[in-house]
Amino acid sequence: MQEKTYKLAHIDRPKLLAAARKALIAADAYYYAWTPEKQERFRATMGEDAGRKIQCVLLDDLLDIKCRTNEINEVWNNLELSNLNQLNWARLLTTGIGEDYVYLNDCMAEGKTLLDFPTLYDFDYADYLFQEEARKRDFTDYKGIEYYIYQHPSWVRLLIQQRFYYATFTSLATYVLDDIESAEVENFLAEEIERANAWLVESHQDIQENFDPTVVRLRKKNKIIMTKSALDDLSKIDADRE
Repeated sequence: MQEKTYKLAHIDRPKLLAAARKALIAADAYYYAWTPEKQERFRATMGEDAGRKIQCVLLDDLLDIKCRTNEINEVWNNLELSNLNQLNWARLLTTGIGEDYVYLNDCMAEGKTLLDFPTLYDFDYADYLFQEEARKRDFTDYKGIEYYIYQHPSWVRLLIQQRFYYATFTSLATYVLDDIESAEVENFLAEEIERANAWLVESHQDIQENFDPTVVRLRKKNKIIMTKSALDDLSKIDADRE
């Protein structure tokens, strides 16, 4: 099978690497003096100030856009979509973890990161327990649902063979259940369409068998109530005309 053309092949990867390296140094001058484990922990847990410094450097190096850290959110949000891929790629190099620089687009409890979970299953199960507790707290009649992995797929960014990708983490259980639900909906619609068609055929047959063109359609009669003085006025109008 012929391999699909990589959509971001036009992006200058060495330039991205250089910009990301410069941004990490701007966030902390000692970053490259740390162990790989400490570097990874920093990328996963950096505060807002460090994150804004990184964004400012990336904008300057990749798009020649200069801004202050207190302006970064406004500038970033107003960027053209065509510029986001290279920025997101470079930013992933400053925030991702593991060999593939995985970055999970999910909210976590304060102080928690993906590094706190041995596997994605552990993360997903902890998130399931958190969501269940929240629903039971907010809805007194909530009965709960059984767990299966990735009931709600996660959006992620990561590198695959050193190339940047947007992806979704899901599971076979989610895929199968989605298929079952889709089949149930299709079956329901098919049954409803079949009932509607049967009703139309039956109604048409009834019209053909019972329609009588000689029967005059009932007409609604309107009753008009007039006062005696109104009739007197009409008599005067007739008298004036004569």
